[in-house]
Amino acid sequence: MDQIATTANVSKRTVYDHFKTKKALFESMLNAHWQTVSISHQQLFLEQQPIAAQLTQFAKVFLKFLYQPDTIALFRLLIAEINQFPDLVSNLLLARKRHSLDY
Repeated sequence: MDQIATTANVSKRTVYDHFKTKKALFESMLNAHWQTVSISHQQLFLEQQPIAAQLTQFAKVFLKFLYQPDTIALFRLLIAEINQFPDLVSNLLLARKRHSLDY
């Protein structure tokens, strides 16, 4: 929280005013970061392209996402905090699954 406040050039209190808990902050960070992949995949899967080309393009986009420095840093942070928030990632994935079923 200290590093986020410093980076955002705000007080720690301001960070807590926006995110009541550290878990809420992590959830927001995960959702925002994962959204970049969600937006990308909507543009990748086009019926007029062969499925092999679509899957290849998706794999390239997803690997690019995984190897971004921000993604690696976020995953490292999550690994460090997994004991404190064991259900954080699974809840995010379940929410994404439910959301994708809405299409």
